[in-house]
Amino acid sequence: MSHDDNNKVVALPVSAEEHARRLKGEVERLARLPTVEWMFYLDGTAKKHGIERGKLKQMIEAVIKETEKKAKEERGELRRREDRAERQRTKEKESERKEELRDRAEERKRQEREEREARKEAEREEAKRRRQEIVFAEIADLPKLTHEVRLREAAARLREDLTTLIQEFEVFLAARTIPEDLEPWPGPVDTAELLAAIEAKFRRYVVASNAIVTASVLYAPFTYMAEVATHAPKLVYTFPERDAGKSTALHVERWMVLRGYAASMSCRRPCAAAWRIPASTFVPPVSPSTRAGMERRASSSIFL
Repeated sequence: MSHDDNNKVVALPVSAEEHARRLKGEVERLARLPTVEWMFYLDGTAKKHGIERGKLKQMIEAVIKETEKKAKEERGELRRREDRAERQRTKEKESERKEELRDRAEERKRQEREEREARKEAEREEAKRRRQEIVFAEIADLPKLTHEVRLREAAARLREDLTTLIQEFEVFLAARTIPEDLEPWPGPVDTAELLAAIEAKFRRYVVASNAIVTASVLYAPFTYMAEVATHAPKLVYTFPERDAGKSTALHVERWMVLRGYAASMSCRRPCAAAWRIPASTFVPPVSPSTRAGMERRASSSIFL
């Protein structure tokens, strides 16, 4: 064999199946190119694969149409999925909106129900207070010796605790005996002289520390301006032992304060009236926590 024979490439026979596979691959490749570009390669490709130019062009155009059809279907499916997702979101938003409206309606109904119940409770309390005032006014006009008997009858009729009713009646009776309008002192008042007189009066009957005396002396004139004060505390006398003079101090102080009401904290039930004292009597408001603390010290406290 000569040297030229060694450099020759012998083409192996190609089966019809392999030829068709190669042609199909070339057609798909050309179909992915721009139209101008695959038209440029059309003649050479047709000659290479031994196929007519027109037929190869038809095959490429068929593949392009099929590809565009699939792409269109995919776009349509994508659009349908997006539409379904949008409808689902809209449905969820509508459901949330309805739920929110339902919650608002229920909240509004609950508030209206609570307001109605509060109004009814206030009306019941007001009616109860008016009935008590009518009864108290009738009893107050009777001789004092008949008060207890009449109060027992009223407690049974009104379904009230007798001890509480008695204390409330005492408050009512005390408020009726105190003039609503006090005449001012005709001349200027020396504050230092007034406080000294109050201290002398207090020390005449009570032996106590300077701190207790100072608080008691200042509390008396304070009651006359409590309505314009930001804070209005109660005056409480406490001591760890009984018979320490708390009641004496309380009674001395009540003669100097404006519309004072003395309440003993020796037990829980009688103190209930102290929390329903009319506004005409000077007992500033007490918070629930303060009230609980005072009730815990009930065995050794009295307050004004």
